[in-house]
Amino acid sequence: DDDDDESASNAEAIADAVTNASNANDGTSPLAPLRKVVLARRTKLTLASPVDPLALVAALKARDPDAYQFALIHADGAAFVGSTPERLFSARDGHAASEAVAGTRPRGSDEGEDAALAYEMLLSPKEHEEFAIVREEVRRALGTVAEGGPGGVKAELEKGVLRHFSVQHLYARLGAALAPGKSEADVLNALHPTPAVCGFPRRAALDAIRAAEPFDRGLYAGPMGWVGVDSAEFAVAIRSALVSPTGDDISLYAGVGVVAAADPAAEWRELNLKTRPLEALLAKRPTLADAPNANQAWADLIVGELVRGGVGVFCVAPGSRSTPLTLAAERHPTARVVVCIDERSLGFYALGYGKGSGKAAAVITSSGTAVANLLPAAVEAHESCAPLLLLTADRPPELRDTGANQTIDQVKIFGSYARFGVDLAPPGDGSPARVAATAIATAVRHLHGPRPGPVHVNCQFRDPLGPSGAEWEVRRDLLGLDGWERTSAPFTAGAPHASSSSSSSLSSFSSSSFVSSSSSSFADLSELAALIRSARKGLLVVAGGGDASDALAAAELARTLGWAVVADAASGLRVKGGDGSLKSGRLKSSSSSSS
Repeated sequence: DDDDDESASNAEAIADAVTNASNANDGTSPLAPLRKVVLARRTKLTLASPVDPLALVAALKARDPDAYQFALIHADGAAFVGSTPERLFSARDGHAASEAVAGTRPRGSDEGEDAALAYEMLLSPKEHEEFAIVREEVRRALGTVAEGGPGGVKAELEKGVLRHFSVQHLYARLGAALAPGKSEADVLNALHPTPAVCGFPRRAALDAIRAAEPFDRGLYAGPMGWVGVDSAEFAVAIRSALVSPTGDDISLYAGVGVVAAADPAAEWRELNLKTRPLEALLAKRPTLADAPNANQAWADLIVGELVRGGVGVFCVAPGSRSTPLTLAAERHPTARVVVCIDERSLGFYALGYGKGSGKAAAVITSSGTAVANLLPAAVEAHESCAPLLLLTADRPPELRDTGANQTIDQVKIFGSYARFGVDLAPPGDGSPARVAATAIATAVRHLHGPRPGPVHVNCQFRDPLGPSGAEWEVRRDLLGLDGWERTSAPFTAGAPHASSSSSSSLSSFSSSSFVSSSSSSFADLSELAALIRSARKGLLVVAGGGDASDALAAAELARTLGWAVVADAASGLRVKGGDGSLKSGRLKSSSSSSS
């Protein structure tokens, strides 16, 4: 693929901007009193095959669900898409909140390195100067629309760290009640463009940008959002791309803030860091046949099938035997990897993710006692019907039960607590890779079926465990997988589970039975309604395991009936008051009250 970087004469323009910013401080520059300017770079790519803009946005969301994803598609097929970490403002019920985001560091390879990079950023005089300019200008802009003027602006967070998939930033959050007569349009006009995408002072920075940048930014760095009857929310359209109508030409946009203390080479590296997520998604991925050995081809297929089946988070406890699976998860463009050395903690992290999202997370571990540490999480997942995938590496048959802790028999280690289990043969042993793909499809059906729970996929691997080259029978082993890379659909689409019938007893009613038992749910609901009508007083017991919609439904039901409620701590409900009764406005879903 061809690429072409455009900035104000590339890295030299950043050096010029640093010089101008330095001169502005001593009053010798015509741009005085310029303190910061944000220069943008446009990178043009020509792709070997067209990209689907909506698929690109979906991949960005899978990698960084905490960011704002957006897509604006023109009638001629051109699309402006992106994934931005920066919220311009949100407004609801006469209150507006905005953010200051500046300074950038990469994410670390582990928690220690991540924290060290964040600490370095927090102590950097250059990063603090850039951040302080943005924060104080956002504070001033909010003060022009706030009730009480500048004194009405409150700092919810003066300085912290905002972490996203590949980068982390300095971050502040400010809020204010709007003055009478001020609307969301006034907030938008006061804030845009912020020093985070323009510079400071605004007029001097805009003049510097127009003089330096050889291209029109278009929609890049503009406000992107929505306005409702009594609320609005806008993000800043950075970390973005413009896709041509044919889909094979794409321009990537990113910007960098320049102050007097900036290092031009470091700023250029920051630009590369900001475009890396999009570049990784657009890069041509190697095929299964390109894998250096059979282990890696199998692992890429397994992880790819899991992602296609809805498993997007991989919790990795590092170990030698699980290296192929770990590398496959790390290389996948949309998979999110969480690393922790303690398998027990990681198992409960994945369990919590499954309970909260309703989607399974995969736990990747090495062999032996590492697998045994997952048993507590597996038991709880079984009891709470929470999806949990246990993706364990293992030795081949000839190396099992050889007297070491890592060679124990782990095939059925979770016993009756696993909804489904499969022991995959070592790659290259003669069983084609499509057998593994079909087994993964079966595992996914059990994970997300009407009765979710823990699923165990045990993967045998022989040496080499790393990406070193080793001969393998590519045509034989990949038979039937032709074109797998050219589609995003699972290799095997299994039939849905048959809905189980519900018992007539009251204890059998649950939110999942209402959803899954389509043939009998109407009769079940009628029976439940009759039972409720016959009761003079009732007690509503709300258990855990549901999602946000279940919690909201339970809260509404309690209000309608006027019944007392006993709410499990994991139910998503919070009860106020000490009299045990629920009156209007005293019960709410904790999930709906979070920001």
